[in-house]
Amino acid sequence: MFMFPTLFVTVIVGVVLLITSVVSKETGKKFTAGDIIVAVIHFLSLCAVALAIVQIGFAAAEKWIPDLLVDNAWRRQSMIESARYAISVLIVTAPLYFIVVRKSQKAMDSWMQKFTAGSVLLVAGIVAISTLAVLVYNFISGEIGLRLSVQLAVVLLVSGGIAAYYQLHFRENVKRIALIKKFYLVKVVGVTLVAIVAGFMVTGGPAGARAERFDDRRLSDLSNMQWQIQSYFEENRTMPAKLLDLHDATRGYALPADPRTKAAYEYRVIKESTETIDGEQRAVAEFELCATFETERTIDSGADAYAYETKSSALQYDSFLPSYYQGDLSPHWNHGIGKECFTRTIKRHQTTIAPERSELNVINAEPVYVD
Repeated sequence: MFMFPTLFVTVIVGVVLLITSVVSKETGKKFTAGDIIVAVIHFLSLCAVALAIVQIGFAAAEKWIPDLLVDNAWRRQSMIESARYAISVLIVTAPLYFIVVRKSQKAMDSWMQKFTAGSVLLVAGIVAISTLAVLVYNFISGEIGLRLSVQLAVVLLVSGGIAAYYQLHFRENVKRIALIKKFYLVKVVGVTLVAIVAGFMVTGGPAGARAERFDDRRLSDLSNMQWQIQSYFEENRTMPAKLLDLHDATRGYALPADPRTKAAYEYRVIKESTETIDGEQRAVAEFELCATFETERTIDSGADAYAYETKSSALQYDSFLPSYYQGDLSPHWNHGIGKECFTRTIKRHQTTIAPERSELNVINAEPVYVD
């Protein structure tokens, strides 16, 4: 939403500055290549800081003001990833922006500063108007008004604060200009720190992200082991007595362990039996896989409305995909903090039982003729 107008105006700024540098001798203005670099860095770093703060504000609004109509597992994960990216951009570009602003403030009345300020005001206006249009569209489409109001307030505060400062470049005889410069930098530093703290609260910080990655690895390991157990059951018509039975050098499968503690995962066969349904006899096996998790995983698919145990899932002989780990899209691997066991049932089509019928003496039977 913000990237295209920003890049468009950035290109315009760079082209105009380059053209101006070529004709600077004829116009009599002191305009060097270093001035061009400073102006472009000034503009780009400001855009990066402003967009990162807005992105973190949007992510915080989505996390703390949920909307059941539009929120889902994919959107939540995308929101967290975008917030992490925004934090990294903010940490890298904010110091660069402070340095460039301090350097640029020494030549506040120069043509270059006025042009850069005008470009900033143009982008701020484009972003504010386009964001307002998108948020109004989302509100008309049925999203929660409170969350959209918070997101709109974030955009207006950021763009309005930037515009309030850069419009000073076009005003003459501004009183207490040095104090205003210092106040602006202090405000930017404060807003940046608040945005970084809010971003860590939304994403859980580096420690939380690392714990989630460990849990994702555990679920991936359990999912692969589940597939290996099913394959073993299909080939041997019996469940493996222990996980070591799955260790197969021929197929290249090596048993995984907990990525952090290196402890073995737990496996237990609950039952093995047969059942007959509509004349078809099937081998049935029920087992569970256990691991210890560091975070909570809650993916809501609405399945609870159908009143069945979401932890159990029958694995048919022709497909294991419905229960296979699918990142944040499958509720079959939801878990809490601590030890969690996942129960699975395998049903293997084995034989078909012929229906009972009376024996007919077809040898001595005589044909019957009907007139």
